[in-house]
This record gives sequence, C-alpha cells and structure tokens, in this order.
Amino acid sequence: MSILLAVALFSCNTKGTKAQRIQSEISKRLSQGNWHVVNQDTNRQLTIHNADHESKYKIKLSEKIATKQFDIARYIKLKSKNLEKYFLNDSTFVELSENNQFYIEIIKNINTNFEKQIFYNKITRNIEKEGNFLCNLPIEIHKKYNIKGQIEKVIDYEEHFKISVKDLSKIIFNEMQVDIMRTKNYCAIFRGGKPPSYYYQAMVETGLQTKKVLYLKIDGTTGEILIKSYKTQVP
Repeated sequence: MSILLAVALFSCNTKGTKAQRIQSEISKRLSQGNWHVVNQDTNRQLTIHNADHESKYKIKLSEKIATKQFDIARYIKLKSKNLEKYFLNDSTFVELSENNQFYIEIIKNINTNFEKQIFYNKITRNIEKEGNFLCNLPIEIHKKYNIKGQIEKVIDYEEHFKISVKDLSKIIFNEMQVDIMRTKNYCAIFRGGKPPSYYYQAMVETGLQTKKVLYLKIDGTTGEILIKSYKTQVP
C-alpha cells in the first residue's frame, strides 16, 4: 500500500524561503530513485510516486500561481505522433523536450542561429528560467523565477564585455563576410577571461560548400583580433 509521506500547502501568504525549501525537497526526491509525477487533479494536488518504494508525496497548491506554464497537452500529442516540434509560422518553430529536471521549450527561426530556451519545473510545470542564445552562447539578459512566478535572479551575460554580441557579429562579418546573426552556417562562440581581461572565441564555417572553419579570438574590451586561424573541417 502506498505511504503518504507529506502534504505541503502553498498559499499566497507562504514565505519565499519556505516555498523554496519545499520545492527543494520535492526536487531532491525526484532526483533520487524512480520518482515521477503521476497526477495533477482539479484541486491542484500534485502526486509524485516512487515505484521502487510504493511511496507517494502529495503537494496541494491552495492558490493558483499566475505564471507561464509548459504546454503538457501539446507535448503529449506531439510525442504520440513521434514529433518534437511544431511551427508558429512559416519560419519560426518550437521544439519541446524534457530531461530529469525540466520540461524544455526552444523557439527557433529557420533563417538564423538565434534561439530562445525556456525551462519549466517538472512538478508544477511553471517557468523556472529563460534566455536567448546565439550559436549556443547565452546572450543578453537571462531570468530565473521563484515558485510564484516572480523574477528571482537576473543574469546579464554581457556585463563584463564592452564588445557586445552585435559588435562581435560585425567584426566577424568584416573578416569573412558571414553574418552570424542570419546565416545557418555552423558557428560556435565562447566567452573567457577574468578581470580585467575578457575575450570571445568564435569558430564560424566560411561556406556551406568548403566546410572550412575560421577561428577567431577577440578582445572583449577593444574588439582587437588576438588570434586568427583556419581549420579544414567543421568540428
């Protein structure tokens, strides 16, 4: 017989620290053993079940949380058709997936290397963090949210760089006439360094036919090209 481990009540009066402790405990349980969400009823009661121990952990959300939630119905429908994405319009599509911690939504445009990544809590399905990426590099402002959907932390990935990603794209374009903001050529960009010296490393495919890759190391303060070399094929 299933064992009721706990019932946690979330209300609009719940302090953030308490809510965080409860969610931390839930996440901890999900990461240990064969735990998974088995139910979310109309009373906003979530049940996670451990098949190894025939145990259940129930969470009742007494107040509805006003925040963006993962579209689980669409995700299940896509999976039933062995699909991973759907189109918003002719050029923009959305990929849905999951890992051990999150449901993941990635919004992409077929004509660019930009994408927006949104991560949702697997229990509440509420948004936990989001941000934009270019060539897999986190750019601009990324946000993290608490259990109530309020912004808890903001990360500015360009804070220490006087050369912005847009500046970087212009430098790369001047070197090789490839616009990393628009092209679908292979590209990978990394940040590095420590105070007061920061830099970018960029690898960009020079052409879809040649498969040659240009490597650049660029000063994050001045924009000076520190290293320039070519590789013969895409990594």
